[in-house]
Parts: sequence; C-alpha cells; structure tokens
Amino acid sequence: MLSLVSKLRFFIILMTGEVLGDCVNKKTIRQGSLSGKYYLKEEDSKFCGDGCLYSKEDDPLSIAGEPFGYCMDFTFDCSCEDGCERPPEVGNGEFTDCVDKNGNPVEYAKSSTDVHLLEGTKCFLVCKDGYEQAYNVSSRFDEVLCKGSNWTDKNGESVPRRIDYMCIPKEPLCEPPWTWKSLENGKYTCDLSKSTNVKKNNEGLPIGLTEGTQCILNCDNAVIDQYIHEKSYAEINITCTKTSLNQVGWKDNNGKPLRLENLEDICDGCPKPPTVINGTYENCTVPDTGVIFPESTELYPNTTECQLKCIRVPFTSVSRIGDLDSALSRIGDLDSAFSRIGGLAQTSRYNKIICSAPDWEDMHGDPVTDSILDICKNECLPLPAISIENGSYVCTINGKEVTDRFPVGTECRLECDPGTAKTLNSTKDLLTCARDGEDFQWIDLEGKIVNFNNIDQVCNHQCEKPQNISKVSWRCVGGSPDGSRFNLAAQCALECPTGETVLNETTSSISTGIIIECKLTGWKLYNNATKEYEEIDPIFLQEKCYTEVEVEMIFVSSASQPLNRILINKKRTADYMPGNSNTSNIRIFENTEAVNVTEFTDSDRIKFKTVLGSWFFMIQTEDRRHYEVYKIVKVHQPMKIEIILEPRYKLTALVLNENDRSKIDGSSVSLRILEDEAFKTRKMKNKDSTCTAMMFDKCMIENQLKYQLCRFDIKPDYNLCMEASKSGIQPGFDLYMTEWNFQDGETGLTGFLPGAQTYEGTAVPPGNVFQSLTKEFLLKDPEQTEEFLLGHSPLFAVPNVTDETGLKIKRFTLVIIPPDAGEVVVTTPGSVDYFPEVSTKPPTRFPEGSMVIEVTDPSEPQTVPRGNLTVCVEGRNFDTACKDVSVFKNTTINITVRRHLKFNLKLIDSLGGEDVKKSTVNFVLLRD
Repeated sequence: MLSLVSKLRFFIILMTGEVLGDCVNKKTIRQGSLSGKYYLKEEDSKFCGDGCLYSKEDDPLSIAGEPFGYCMDFTFDCSCEDGCERPPEVGNGEFTDCVDKNGNPVEYAKSSTDVHLLEGTKCFLVCKDGYEQAYNVSSRFDEVLCKGSNWTDKNGESVPRRIDYMCIPKEPLCEPPWTWKSLENGKYTCDLSKSTNVKKNNEGLPIGLTEGTQCILNCDNAVIDQYIHEKSYAEINITCTKTSLNQVGWKDNNGKPLRLENLEDICDGCPKPPTVINGTYENCTVPDTGVIFPESTELYPNTTECQLKCIRVPFTSVSRIGDLDSALSRIGDLDSAFSRIGGLAQTSRYNKIICSAPDWEDMHGDPVTDSILDICKNECLPLPAISIENGSYVCTINGKEVTDRFPVGTECRLECDPGTAKTLNSTKDLLTCARDGEDFQWIDLEGKIVNFNNIDQVCNHQCEKPQNISKVSWRCVGGSPDGSRFNLAAQCALECPTGETVLNETTSSISTGIIIECKLTGWKLYNNATKEYEEIDPIFLQEKCYTEVEVEMIFVSSASQPLNRILINKKRTADYMPGNSNTSNIRIFENTEAVNVTEFTDSDRIKFKTVLGSWFFMIQTEDRRHYEVYKIVKVHQPMKIEIILEPRYKLTALVLNENDRSKIDGSSVSLRILEDEAFKTRKMKNKDSTCTAMMFDKCMIENQLKYQLCRFDIKPDYNLCMEASKSGIQPGFDLYMTEWNFQDGETGLTGFLPGAQTYEGTAVPPGNVFQSLTKEFLLKDPEQTEEFLLGHSPLFAVPNVTDETGLKIKRFTLVIIPPDAGEVVVTTPGSVDYFPEVSTKPPTRFPEGSMVIEVTDPSEPQTVPRGNLTVCVEGRNFDTACKDVSVFKNTTINITVRRHLKFNLKLIDSLGGEDVKKSTVNFVLLRD
C-alpha cells in the first residue's frame, strides 16, 4: 500500500521495523513534489523502519500532538545529510575557498539566499585587499567547519553569524563609519580630504580613514536629528585619533573612545502613541526641553513622554443600588458633591507613557500593549491590594458578584470575620464606583473619594486579659467587670513586686510607667522614645524588676594604636535569665532603641551598672580607625571584660609602569590576608559571637518577632553571615573576610582592611601589554599606599636570516641586546690562517645582559622583549650581522648576512708537474 513511505502523509502505517540508527534532527528535500524542511518529531517510532518520525514545516497536521507524520528511511531524492547555510560574514573579509570533507573544492552561488553546504565542508578566512588578519585574533578563526547545521571554529565552538575586527587595515587607518552595522536610521558624513591617497574600494570610497579625519552624524528623521544635536550627544562629532601601539581609533566629542553599541538606538524613536478608546495621548515632549511635538509627528525621540487624556462620555444614572439612595439623600446629588471635591488626576499606570526606542513603556517600565485600549471606559480601577484586619470587601453589580471589571454603580460591601464587628458609624462599610468629572473613582457613604491608605481599622474586636510574666503583673483600666476582656484602647501598666508602677484611677488612664494598650491585633507596648506601639518583649519587661551590678570594660588595640573616643551601646538579648543559652539580635542598633551606656575620651577603660542577664554589646571608635566589636556577655556578678579592637587601615594600591612609573588605567588588585595564629584566634572568637547574634535575628524575622520560638542554642552559619555582610545588612563584617578585590572605577583602588597584617596582593593589568605581579607587604600605617610596578609582557618575533643571494640560513645564533646595554665588538680576521684544519672564526663580544638563542628551526617564533632592540646573528660560515629594530607587536625580523666560502688551492710546478709543498699566497678582494 505504501511503496515509498516518505512520499505519503499517513495516519495508520502497517509497517514496523528495527531502528537502524540515530535520528537526524533536520532533513531537507531539495526538489520534487515533497520538497521542503522536515524536523524530527519522534524517535523509536513503530511506524518508521529506522524509528525516525518527522513533521513537515508547512504541514500543521504533522506537528507534535497531531496524528500525521513522515517517514524518511526510503527517501532517495532528498539531501539526507545535515548541512549549513552560507559561511559567517566577516568585516572586511570573507570565508571562502571551501572544500568538502574529502578535500574537493565546493562551489555555491554566493548571491543566492538558499545556500546549503554539506556537513564536513571547510572554508578559509581571506581578508580584502588592503587588510590583514589582526595579530591579536586567535588562529582558531583561520577556518570554519560545518558541523551538523552550525559553523564551528578550530576549537569546535559555534561561530556567530557575523565576526568583526578580524581583518584590519594594513596601515593605521580608522574603519569607515559607513561599514558599521550597529548604526541604523542615520549616517556619518566624513571629510575625506585627508584620505585622498588611501586605496579605494569598488564604490570609490577609501578602505579606511587617516588620522585627523572628522565625521558628523545625521539621523534620517528630522525630528530626532534636531533633538540629538540640541542635546549635543558626544557621538555626533567623531575624530580619527592616534592611540597606543601606533594604531588609530575613533573618539567622540568628549575625547573618549567611541563605543559602537552607543550607536545602536541613537537615531531610533517610537511610532505614534497607541490608540485609546474614549481617550488620546497628547502633549508629547522630551523632559526639560519645553518643546511639544505636533500630532503630525511620525517618529518620537527616545525618552519622549506623552500624557493620557480621557474624553468625557455621557453618564448613565443607576436606579437604586442598595444603600446608595440613602447616602444620596444625606449628601445630595453626586455631581454637586464632586463639584465640591474637584476632579482628581487619573492614577492609572498608563497616565503617562515614555518612549524607550523602539517601543513605548508605561510608568512601571513595562511595554505598552493593546490592553490599554479600554483604560478610559466608564468603570473604576480594581480595589488596591489593601490589607484589612479581620475582614474583606465583596463587590456586586445588579446583584451579581464581580471580581475583574467594575462598571459605574458597582458596590463593594464590607464583611467582617466571625467574632468581630464593623466599626460604629464607619463610612467605609459600602464603597461605590461613580464618575468624578472625567474620571471614575470609588466613593464612601459620605460621597468622599476613598483614601485606601487608612482603611484598615474597619472591623473591631476585644482583647483578652494580658498574661502575667515571672515577677511581673498588670494593673488595667477599661475592661469588663470580671476583668476578662478589654475594649480597644484599654491600657495596662507593668507592676513589679515593689509596687513602683503608678495607676491613675481617677482619669481611667495610666499616667506613668510601662504601658501596653489593646489594639486591633492584640496588646501592644507603647515605646516612649518613638511614640509608637510595638510587639511586647517579656525580657524587656522582666529586666525592669531586677537589680544592677557593676561592669568594667577594658579596651586594647591589637596594633597598639591610640583609642581616642569610644561609643558603647548595649541591649539585652531574648534569652535573659542566667543559665539559659546566649543569643542576641544583631540589628538591635538599627531597629530598636539601644541603651547608650556612655561616651568618653582618652581612656582605656570604663565602669557602668547593668541588670543581671545576657547582654549584647557593640563597641566602636568615633574615628572608625578600628572595626566595631560585637560581644555577647552573660552578666551574673560584678565583672571585668577585655575588648580587643582590630585596626581598620586605609590602603591605596597604585599599579604603575616600571619603566616610567605612569599609571596603568583599568587595572584590578586582589588581596589575600596571610593570617597568623593570634589574629585567627581573635577573629574566629569575634566572628562566632557576631554570627550567632545574626542567626538569632534571622530567626526572629522568620517567626514574626516571636522570641519564644528562638529560645535555643543557635549554631552560627558563616556562609549566611558572610552573604548578609556583602548585601549590606551589617557594617564591619569585612573584618572577617579573607579576600578583597579592588577595581579601577569611581572609588579607584582604595579600601579599608584589617591593619597590622601581612597581605598577598596581585595586580592584574588590562589587555596583554603588561605582566601581572604578585607580592607580599605589611599594612602597618593607618593610611598606606602600596605600589605594584609592572613590566611589559614579552612578544614573539620570527628571525628571517638570508645571504646575499636570498638563500635562507637555517642554523645560527640569535643575540637580543636590550637598549643602553653597550656596543657590539666584532673582531675581524687578520693575516693569520683563517681556515685551519678545523674552521674557526674570531669571536664577537656582546654586551652583558644580552639574550643568546641557538636557532635550529628559523620558522619557530622566538620570545623577545618589547621596545627598541639591537638584534645580531652569527654563525660558522658567515660574518656577524646586527640590526636595530623596534618591537611593539608580534613581527618578523629580516637580516641579510655575508656568507663565507671555503675552497682548496692547489699549486703545481709548471716545469716538473709536481705539487708545490710550501708557498705564500696573497688574496685581494676585487668586488664587494
């Protein structure tokens, strides 16, 4: 029934077969009635002989989830091998001279859009005339290979569709702006008068522009062009300027290197603002320019802002909507109420849209879509995500509940949870959607626009009698006769066994002492310092009824630095009582009222009194020359506490050229502290105490400040603590770090580190001109500068040594002489026997410090220093030759030498015909 399965789309196929091998992800039939692209749909398919079932690109019934498909195992008229499209594009060059996997040339129509090269095809990089491959581009891009359906480099990595900067001009020229792909909707006009001698391309334009050439940018759209010129964008005027290494590059009007990515959207804009039903966007302007764009504008510059205006539409009155009629009878007509209130501006996120080329964005920074068409319709916005204690709103229109759209007349009624009731005389029991001038707003029972920021206290309840705590009891007013329940605003005062708390019975309110008050969420503690209510902390209450003991603190700088002015803060921990574990809240000095013990000057110790229990101390110096110290102390008797403060020194790292001590911009410096055992011990002890405190703080936050759930021995998690330090939760945590990295940015290579310690620092320069440097140093001064003197990185040179005839010398000695090293002394032969039995030559003397290399393979690159050098070659059969060269990039050094020829001279007696055994022969050089 199916002689060629590949030519029929099937639903049921009776053929089964063994899977013959791996399935190919994509196949293409190049010609015939079933030509097209096929994609793998299913592997191990029972319907196909090779197990490979495919879908066809233009057949929707063959895609995933549909019943049809294609078998390709009997297809003979398709290109069943994977393949690639045309090779990647190259700026100022191309990949060409392609061969297949057998080395045979491959021809294809380069102008065709439908190019298919088989897997295994290899193409080679060729630069245009006047261009050469950049020496700093890896040779992995010399050729590309078609693998599967992708082009890969020599390392097997995928190659992008376009690669720039692989072919650069042979002479120092700037790349012409008309070759840049990143600039769209605009072009640069350049003064070509300085480039008249530069080689031209097929279009008659120079292949590059010489130093000093200036170009001006103009956008295709006149509005945007006028805007960028008025704003004086730095990219408008660019100049071809000489850079390092005898190269040239473009710089903007501020003298900074031109970044092509800045040109991607400089001439882009946004189309006309989106359409809105019953509304329009108008008054379009770029902020701070004062220019209003006319409605006929077709393209708006980046950052343009347009205001939404909703058009007034006829108002349809709503007949009797529940309690609304009674509200109208009290306040009169809604329109007159709105005339007293005045119109309010629309609060929609689409009230203003901003051009972020090429799209418009709303006030939240999200793209504007077609969903804004109906933002001016006759309806209210949804109720904000308000938090109502013990209740919620249910919205209806004509008796039907609504949750997403709220037309005029929608009512939202308050429903309180069981056990609670609506606040008496509340105007927020019913909210109604009504028109306010040209806008639509929610109004309350008084006809006022609802302020959703103060709508939470609408469902009321009572508080139960507060629980007594060990050694603490309460005296209360405003409760029920049996004292079991209390109304809102009822107050209770702390009462210690001594009876110190005073309760003013005559005014039914508490005038002094520690006060708690009944709130909607339960009893809250009144904070006298902040005048606000907060959660009740039983430990804070307990300490008010305990005695005090004397504590003496002694302060020591580990670096013997002066401690001039010290501030001590203390706060009790949650586990207060003696015998309990030590925990603390690291952020008490940020979130609660810490107890300032004292502030003093020029002293190394202090005495103060505190109640018994566990306390958390923070000690810091006013000049910040030492790190903060955090310490948990269990106070159970009069005691002395020694506090060791680690110095905090300011380090500035300078990365310099060792030759001229000039600064190397863009460098980074990484630092690692080489800790001694004493420092490790002190740091670990402080780290353990501080991290334990931070872990307690995490527990308190996760459990909504319910301290009872955190009353256990918390184990420090150093990873969590260090992450918290990096995110800025707690200052001073860099004392516990072991590594730092300084970047050459706005703050430069400067930072604060633990002082009086030995560091290992590594300076890393940008690029490959200089070598990295690692060294150790002692950070001993409060403000210290450390210099990293970097040497140049070596370069590679290929020696090309030939004689006068052009014949290459294959074995020789290469001598590299640095500048100012001295002169080369070449000893010339005299009248002595220059060619004895074993051929020798008078030696050449080279200066001390010369680099001597024995060359056996002249094609192998040799490592040479950067700069102006003298290069000499010498060998057995030629004169020593020297040449001055400048090496600032990888290069070839060409040297020509004069070769020696050895010959045998035989003298014969012309009379006797015998050899002359001994004679004197003089040679005169007739031609040099």
